[in-house]
Amino acid sequence: MTDITPNEVQPKSATPQIAASPDAQERMSIGRYFHAHTLLNRQQWLFFSVAFIGWTWDAFDFFTVSLTTTQLVSYLCFM
Repeated sequence: MTDITPNEVQPKSATPQIAASPDAQERMSIGRYFHAHTLLNRQQWLFFSVAFIGWTWDAFDFFTVSLTTTQLVSYLCFM
């Protein structure tokens, strides 16, 4: 049996090294950023899409009201 000194002990990495093709490695590296998106089912994507469209419409509405406030004030004050 051989004695191992503390200098000879190599720390193990947190993620195992897997031999894969370069394409698979690229997909894995990009996939970690989009992993949550792959977990959503069709209904959740639909809810997300509806919420995004509603948020976009609210922003559009706020922007158009901001552009027309002077016209609205002149219309409402001089009726």
